[in-house]
Amino acid sequence: MIFSLFFTLFLSSAFAKPVMTAKGFVLTDEYADVIYLLSETGLSEIFRASGCGMYLSLSPSGRYIGFKYIDGDGMQIPSVFDLEKMKVSELTPPQPLVGQVSFNENEEPAFTLGNFFQILSEKRSVVFDLGYYSNLCPVSPDGEKVVFNDSEDVLWLFYLQDSKKLQISPPGVPCCCPVWSLNGQKILFSGISGQIFACDSSGREVSFVDKGNNPAISPDGEDIVYERRYIEGMEYINTDLFLWNHQRQNSEKLTFTPDDNEMFPFFSKDGKLVYLSPEKNEITISLLEEGFLIEESRILIPDFSSEKESSSFILRAKGDSLNVPYIHQVYDTPDWFNGHWACAPSTALMAISYYGLLPQWNCQCSYPYSHISAFGNYICERYMFNESDYNLWADDPAGTPAQGGYGYMWTGSYSPYSRMVSYFSNHGLLSSRDDTPTFSETADEINAGYPYSMCVGLTTSGHLVLGVGQVQNWHTLIFNDPYGNKNTAGYPSYDGKFSRYDWPGYNNGYLNLNQVYWCVTSRGEFPDLSDTIVDDRHLTSGFYLNAEHPSSMRFWKDALSGYENHSWWTYTTQGSSDTCYARWTPHLENAGLYALSAFVPAHNSTAASAIYRIHHATGIDSVIIDQSIFAGEWVQLGVFLLDTAGAFVYLGDMTGIQGQKIAFDAVRFSFLSLNSEEQPRETPSIVYLRFEGTDLLCALPDMGEKNVLFRLYDTAGRLVFSAMSDADDNGVFRLKTGEIPRGQYFLTVGQDIKTETFKVFKLN
Repeated sequence: MIFSLFFTLFLSSAFAKPVMTAKGFVLTDEYADVIYLLSETGLSEIFRASGCGMYLSLSPSGRYIGFKYIDGDGMQIPSVFDLEKMKVSELTPPQPLVGQVSFNENEEPAFTLGNFFQILSEKRSVVFDLGYYSNLCPVSPDGEKVVFNDSEDVLWLFYLQDSKKLQISPPGVPCCCPVWSLNGQKILFSGISGQIFACDSSGREVSFVDKGNNPAISPDGEDIVYERRYIEGMEYINTDLFLWNHQRQNSEKLTFTPDDNEMFPFFSKDGKLVYLSPEKNEITISLLEEGFLIEESRILIPDFSSEKESSSFILRAKGDSLNVPYIHQVYDTPDWFNGHWACAPSTALMAISYYGLLPQWNCQCSYPYSHISAFGNYICERYMFNESDYNLWADDPAGTPAQGGYGYMWTGSYSPYSRMVSYFSNHGLLSSRDDTPTFSETADEINAGYPYSMCVGLTTSGHLVLGVGQVQNWHTLIFNDPYGNKNTAGYPSYDGKFSRYDWPGYNNGYLNLNQVYWCVTSRGEFPDLSDTIVDDRHLTSGFYLNAEHPSSMRFWKDALSGYENHSWWTYTTQGSSDTCYARWTPHLENAGLYALSAFVPAHNSTAASAIYRIHHATGIDSVIIDQSIFAGEWVQLGVFLLDTAGAFVYLGDMTGIQGQKIAFDAVRFSFLSLNSEEQPRETPSIVYLRFEGTDLLCALPDMGEKNVLFRLYDTAGRLVFSAMSDADDNGVFRLKTGEIPRGQYFLTVGQDIKTETFKVFKLN
């Protein structure tokens, strides 16, 4: 079932995709980089290049193999290998985009060059403009029709005589990989997400076969054989073969071997069923009689040492990619956690970290070398964000319970298919799932600047990767693959950032996605930055929330309240040092005097003695604020001389009182003047500001004379006086502050972002 196709399990073979030729079996390797010939004399390598074995075709006589040769610069050449002469013929000079070679009944090769389809004939060369580039564009045996797909992955039957075309793929189902039966009466094709379809040569009678992998059609077009994979919970079990018959319109199971995996089935020219057993490296040939297999022979494939083809163009291919932080599901998670099933939360956390939504929560990782992972803890450890507590449990492959994103997605009977959208939504991203993604939709989403989570058929049982870019105008996408780069030797590997994979039905020299089962959007916005305010959401531009040991994100809570509707909080301690703390570091254009204020949210702020430490140009000052007396308002911290480097505000959880709630939100840095001797820039000019007994007199012409709001705070941030006042005839405000102690005070004038702050002393 589709909900179980999301974890990472990798069944690979040194060999894949055998076909029976006049000279023996031709097959490729797991990377599709080598073409082998298995004959009576043994196994030999006959051609090597990136992707050359991906979509091999066989001429009707079995003498010629059609393939695409991609050179070291990424240029493509339609090619034919003659098994009689053991020689390769290149059909055109290198081109940016060419299609796979197919053959008509006259053994004439056909292929695409960009948007154009052509058949090479001794008599004449026939060329047609399809309007789209299609990599797989097989010609019918009689040479009168071709099947191709457009940019929306719609399959069309194209009549070469009059250039008419007919859609054969079901509406709303993106499809790929069309194949003609040998007699030209049927067309087999697949849905991008693994459906199998068949239709007659007119394109009007379309049948749904089943969901499966690697389908093949019989020479007469009546039977279709395919793989069906069994998965229980999060564990791959087995692969068996099934047979669908056109007349009966039903499927029957052909193999019953729980200890063997039958894969890559196909029909020989005389109708025998052939398949590969990867673990045994055996090819089995069987007769098919009344739905039963009668084994005729088994052919052992000799061991053959072959290394992964290293193609320079893979490194040089151009592409624009989103620079999304990379998280490896095994190597960037805590050592105690087995991350082999964690491709989904790892993919999701990469997208979330791209928007800077979560604080760094470093964990020490030992493999493949000792290093620090900034976000790996979120995959399996408990944390809270946007008032959602990720405290649900699910066992990893070793049976160890885990929480975090992994526990949320896999708890109980849930899966990433059902939980990934809500996981993104809970983190404030706009998210939806698409069960029928097309290439154009996928490329548009990524090119619009949004990372795109994709469940694909890179592995036997499905795998989650994050789309982050597109290579040129190819059907090749760039990914952050949380398990590594499957193009390179060894998987898992630690080179998964900017991995490149080809779209189903296309071949540009990279490994193929094979299927795209479903995709999930994760659209977000980056926090608005301010010249004067550092908010708790500015995790990549000034705000630091400490989760280093002995702290942990398990100790931090958050709330959808406060400045810009978000704040962090934790409980106070009475120890000798801070466990949880935060820093607000401004990006200042000028050194000078700044009035500082902190926003205290209305909730989760009961700490009676929050100690704000201001690191300024002349030292460190501590200001103690009773957060409990404020509710959703700015509180003055004072006026300080700040330089452009090294200034910050620090707040920790050690207050001397245990168990109160202390809030961490925004800090405002309001510029007053270039230094203590100069007048403020773009602030009210001060005629005078002084106490006369219990009255505070001030003349601030730039603020007007009517309905001006004044607030007076002591050095602990407590409001000691507030009044709305008008100036007298001389433009002087007389504020009757009453009996307040001598000392330093801060006067704010105005409201909200128009507020200006001044330091004033009461001497008696």
